[in-house]
Amino acid sequence: MLSQWLIANCKQISGFKNMVINDLFKEESADGVVLKSVVQRHRKDRPPIEFYYEFSGVHADEVDSSADPFAAACLIKSMRANEPLEIGPSISTRLHVMLPRIRDIYHSWWPDLFKRIDIHTTPRLEPAPTPRNTMGTTFSGGVDSFYSLLKHHRDGSAIGRPLTHIVFMRGVETPIERAKGVEGSEEWVRAVAENLGVRPVFGATNVRTHIMTNWEKYDHGSALASIALCLSPILGFMCIPSAFSYRHLVPHGSSPLTDEMFSTDRMYIFHDGSEVTRAEKVESIVSWNKDLALRYLRVCLGNFGGAYNCGRCRKCVRTAIPLHVMGVAQGSDIFQYKGTDHWAGFLAKDHLELLRENYDFARRRGRSPEIVEMLDHAIRQRRFEQAVDELRSIAFVGEGDLNR
Repeated sequence: MLSQWLIANCKQISGFKNMVINDLFKEESADGVVLKSVVQRHRKDRPPIEFYYEFSGVHADEVDSSADPFAAACLIKSMRANEPLEIGPSISTRLHVMLPRIRDIYHSWWPDLFKRIDIHTTPRLEPAPTPRNTMGTTFSGGVDSFYSLLKHHRDGSAIGRPLTHIVFMRGVETPIERAKGVEGSEEWVRAVAENLGVRPVFGATNVRTHIMTNWEKYDHGSALASIALCLSPILGFMCIPSAFSYRHLVPHGSSPLTDEMFSTDRMYIFHDGSEVTRAEKVESIVSWNKDLALRYLRVCLGNFGGAYNCGRCRKCVRTAIPLHVMGVAQGSDIFQYKGTDHWAGFLAKDHLELLRENYDFARRRGRSPEIVEMLDHAIRQRRFEQAVDELRSIAFVGEGDLNR
């Protein structure tokens, strides 16, 4: 049976006028450790949320017992719900200071969506343990996390030693109740870890299901930070792999401006990989370990967490372009569907910044004029659509002024 205890010294908060994190539980079994909390809501029509982080093959002393992970996970949700956030147990002094700053950044980026709520926290007074000289990265097998893994495994320049751990969580890229075929993905991650000699940490969480609002646009940086903070007893440094390069920084749920603010006195979280574009990451991964990359790279939006790349979705197309330009996609089994007839349709819906990165990469290589032309057309189309949206926005504001 699981042994369970209520973490001591939690304040008793009555009334629940805020979003309240009060009771924390840690459970240990022969299979691993679960850290969970019940989050009370302000409105009576919003039931309490019980959410968890479950790690297999670890011991209780390897998983944090504090409210730090839940503070990171709930901040954005409470802002979107316009419910003040109240955390009973004390949190890291650094996180106590930074949560209001993260709030202010989100509010300035999206003032209509994320309200400038009150935050009630208490900093821990006892000295924090010295951060361990160990480093990990969240790892899905995608381009961004593969790049961070291979980069830091190669030279270890970030902290003076190579990367030691990779963390794969069910319920992150796909909500836990919708995930399919994740066992195969875990086998891929285990194979990558064994090949490189790093320790894999596996787990599951329902945070995306209950706490997140829009994963890609608003939430995944804070969610990954919350997962990282669970492992602060064994990791002193943790990568959150970047989505965009420094050349194309935009308001986004994972940003070098905000991700690193979720660091605590015990763990330094750093947003990693923005020094290069996504296409350049693909190029680096292939040059560093071509066989491993072409066997285990996993980028698909349509696999529901499974171990394959459909070849048809937006992210598969986005990744296939630099691989085709480099001449390594042909003959590999990285994508189930190997045709290119659908590319133009998906490119017309992709991020403008990522289209430009692939265009610049293909043009510099000079090997695929047809891909350059296709990307140029998609960029022109996306810019036209953005201009139309901007004109509509201006017209709407003007009409509102006239009606005053």
